[in-house]
Order: sequence, then C-alpha cells, then structure tokens
Amino acid sequence: MLFRQIRLITKKNSPYNRYIIFVDCNNYKDKQPELEKILHNGFFVNHRKYVFTEKSSSMARNAIIGFVDATISDELNNRITMDIDIEKTVLDKYIGYRGLFFSSCFNIEGWKPYIVVVDDYTKVVPDQNIKYVIDVEKECINKTGEPYIWREKGLEQGSRDVKIIPFDGSSVHSPEITRFVKEKIDMRETPTSIMFRLPFFKGLSHEIDFKKWFKVNNVTHITDFWGNKHDINNVDLIVPISLLYASSYFFL
Repeated sequence: MLFRQIRLITKKNSPYNRYIIFVDCNNYKDKQPELEKILHNGFFVNHRKYVFTEKSSSMARNAIIGFVDATISDELNNRITMDIDIEKTVLDKYIGYRGLFFSSCFNIEGWKPYIVVVDDYTKVVPDQNIKYVIDVEKECINKTGEPYIWREKGLEQGSRDVKIIPFDGSSVHSPEITRFVKEKIDMRETPTSIMFRLPFFKGLSHEIDFKKWFKVNNVTHITDFWGNKHDINNVDLIVPISLLYASSYFFL
C-alpha cells in the first residue's frame, strides 16, 4: 500500500521506484551516531534528500528502515494518518500501525463500504481459576547495613471474575460483502473471514447475516460509537471501536 500511495502522489508507475530507499541497520550499535544522524536529519542520494518513513514488523525484526524522498514525505504522512494529529501515543504501537502500509494485500480500487463503528461489547466470565501478577515487597539490607524495601513482581493463583471483550480484534460483515470480495479478487473458495486493512484499521471480519437477524428481531437502525443512527439495510461492516485508532493503541 505504501508503494501504491507513492505512485498516486508522484503519478509515476515505473517498476523502478526512486522515491524510497531501504537502509540495512544490522550491527547498528557499532555505528550509533551515524544511525541517529540519518534518523533525525535524513541523507542525500543523487542530490535527493531522503527522510525516515515506515518499517513493517518484519523489517523491524531484520533491522531495516525505510526512507522516502523528502519532497513527498508530508503528503505521504497526511495519507497514512488521514490528516489526524497525534498528540500523545505509545510510540512502538504507533510505528507498528503506520507500518501496516507495507502489508501485502489485494487492493479494491474505488470501493467504499458502509462501515459502522460501535462500542465494544464486554462480558464477565465468572469464577475463573487464573494466575495473576501481584506486587511483592521485601525488607532487605544494603552493603552499608541500612534497611530498604525491595519491590518485585510475583504470581498468585485464585478464582476471579474475568472481564473480556469477545469481539476484540474482530468485526462482522454481510454475506453481500463476501460475494463482492470473492468476485473482485477472483477466488475459488468463499472468503467468509476476511482481514481488512485501512489506515488505523486492522481486524479480522467474519460473515454474519446480521441484516436477517435484525429483521427477525424488528431492529431497523443501529447506533454508532458517537451516537449517530444508521439504517441497517445500508450497513456493510459493523466494527468495534477497539479496531481503530481511538482504541488503546492511541490516545488523542
């Protein structure tokens, strides 16, 4: 998806993409000052300046970092973030979500499904036998003979009621979406479960004929996370808020 956005910005479709460079940072500890310099200031190749952009999870594991042509960096960032200003975030998770643009996927051009974001459904599972972390304090003596309190984590086992989010990481889509996607990507099998990826949206969606269920139960509209009502006949996907940027991944 990152290469697609670069092609859209530059309006160039050449197989050779000069707008992005990958830097192998293996053994970077031996060149820490040089790495910090290019991360903060970028670098020049053939009179073009390149600045830090994204890295996927596999790139992070292999110490590879992407740098993009500085002339398109701002516009690329606007597209990745959908013009959202992130004031406070968990940096590793934020970079991980941005790195989703390196994902391999089928892109369906011009498709704009009707997505309704709803609050997370929670459920309490009673009397579960679990192990849980506790804070343990111990009285110790240092080398000079003075007492001090040492704090560490410990484990205990017992029964507790456990609150869960059954749909965490998952959404539901109508049978019409299954048929549409199958036709668009020319699949032989029926994809009743589909991994959808959009900016700040990553989740596994499962086919459920919710329109039929709502009709049987005399439900004509559903209310989204922000209090807006939607005609159920128009809805393609129902997505819990935990799949989006407003979840625990980001704090705006």
